[in-house]
Amino acid sequence: ERHYPNTKVFQLSCTFRFGHELSLMANSVIRRNSTKLTKLCVSHPSTPKTEVRLHFDNCLSKVLSNLSVSSGTQAILSRTKANLAEAEIVLRLCGLPYRYLNGSSALHTRTEIGILVVGVLLSVYGDLRLLENHPNKQAIVYGFLKEA
Repeated sequence: ERHYPNTKVFQLSCTFRFGHELSLMANSVIRRNSTKLTKLCVSHPSTPKTEVRLHFDNCLSKVLSNLSVSSGTQAILSRTKANLAEAEIVLRLCGLPYRYLNGSSALHTRTEIGILVVGVLLSVYGDLRLLENHPNKQAIVYGFLKEA
């Protein structure tokens, strides 16, 4: 909008991405996020039915490996990106395709990831300058400095 000043923004009254059952689940997650209390997700009647299955387990890798043998698209709903870092690590370790809806990642903003990256660079390579060209350098260093 900044680059195209005459752009018109249209708000959709419903989503065409997924069915009503997933909309209800999304509303439950959104409602717990105090900054988005005014938003409500409603699916258009023409959207295909979306099946929702809840998985409860203390072992995230077990749940995710069970999901990996399922057919179709899987989604993980979370109130904040910070809650998804563990899921992202496990999915990457399992070799499962994973992406955020907006294409970003929460890993680089986590304190423990910053500490781990700085620790590996120092102990294995002995050189923090390797971090200079990393695209997430600022977030990693900030994560490290939050706890240092």
